[in-house]
Amino acid sequence: MSFSVERRRGRGEDLHATGFIEARRSVFLMELEGACAVLGSTQSAHILDPDAVERSGRQVTTRRSGGGLVVMNPGEVLWVDVVIPAGDPLWRDDVSSAGAWLGELWVDALHDAGEIADSGSFEVHRGPLRHRDLARTVCFAGIGAGEVVDGSAKVIGVSQRRTRHWARFQCLAYARFDPTETTGLLDDAVFGGPTSSVDRDALTRHLSASVRTVPAMDRVSDALVERLVTLR
Repeated sequence: MSFSVERRRGRGEDLHATGFIEARRSVFLMELEGACAVLGSTQSAHILDPDAVERSGRQVTTRRSGGGLVVMNPGEVLWVDVVIPAGDPLWRDDVSSAGAWLGELWVDALHDAGEIADSGSFEVHRGPLRHRDLARTVCFAGIGAGEVVDGSAKVIGVSQRRTRHWARFQCLAYARFDPTETTGLLDDAVFGGPTSSVDRDALTRHLSASVRTVPAMDRVSDALVERLVTLR
């Protein structure tokens, strides 16, 4: 049972749709058209400053998987979705360990593409969610199970959508990352509420240190696909 590979090009809302997902092993190489801001499934658009969004020209959409805000620009992200059917040998009922196999393939692909970890090694995070409060607002501010890290910095972010029929792992890496493009979209209320534990500048600094870019994204993508299509 091998993976099919398909390139899809479109706006953020189109690529996050589920109509093209089938219960079979599939890899989707996503090519984004137009800058976008993607909210997690439980987030409200009220966390965004509407004036800042308008100035940025970004489309705002919501994905059906969890986590926080993700800001993307065309040509600056490596976005790969991997789908497996229920009952697949790779399927795990435990959500916290369900993506570990894919994280390991990403680590192999990074090495295959010649990427060198600043910390000495790329690793798959297998523990609880780090920086939970920040990750609820911005995805790359935290590190979840199955994601790939270089020391304390996230390299590959993964969000997961599961149904009775399939699991979809949405994987993202940045070739270029400017944290102010993310924090600048957030409404002041995100930082000024009684439960807020961070200010805008602190979150910007945190993100700057928490994201490890992957400039050679095409080589990494090719290496991942090669690993997947030979997987049995």
